[in-house]
Amino acid sequence: MINVNYGHQIGLCYVKDNFAYVPVHKNASTWAIKYLTCLNEWKETNSSHVSDNCTFLVILRHDIINRWVSGMCEVLMQNDNPTLIDDVRVVDQIFEKITFECHTDTQTRLLSTIPQSQTIYFDLASTFSSNFIKHMRENYLHDTNCVPDNSYINASSMFEHKQHIIKKLTEYALTPKYNAKLKAHFSKDYELIDKVTYYS
Repeated sequence: MINVNYGHQIGLCYVKDNFAYVPVHKNASTWAIKYLTCLNEWKETNSSHVSDNCTFLVILRHDIINRWVSGMCEVLMQNDNPTLIDDVRVVDQIFEKITFECHTDTQTRLLSTIPQSQTIYFDLASTFSSNFIKHMRENYLHDTNCVPDNSYINASSMFEHKQHIIKKLTEYALTPKYNAKLKAHFSKDYELIDKVTYYS
């Protein structure tokens, strides 16, 4: 049995002036929050409390299955038993439920409280941090003393037992049976990333 808490408030955002950053777990949210914290005056709130003309800032991730694998690794590590992934009954449970908490939830659910028409999207790629900071500069929100490094890569790849979990989850996720389940579960995410225009 896998037991976890959801661990996130839907609608959570960080606001300054008429801009609000909305964190999506596994999409460099740790990096972004660290950067905004350094800038000061970005206040944690809920999207229901921001002004009607607020512009939302969102980092999206194209590799949806890899995002889920990384998040599911965290879930299994929280259960403090890396061998769970070797139990076929647990594997079936994982792919039956798919979303266990915020790191394994759909990006669209985490963004469900904000209007797409008022959102600027950043593509989580090699240039995303420079694009994010570029936007801040253009809107006079950047501070030259705040230049966070790009070491936001998830720690899931840093330890042998985590590497084992990621390897097994990836193998399962690529099998036709489980891959179809994942694509159906994340269908709205695929729709979103295919239709949005990214800031550059």
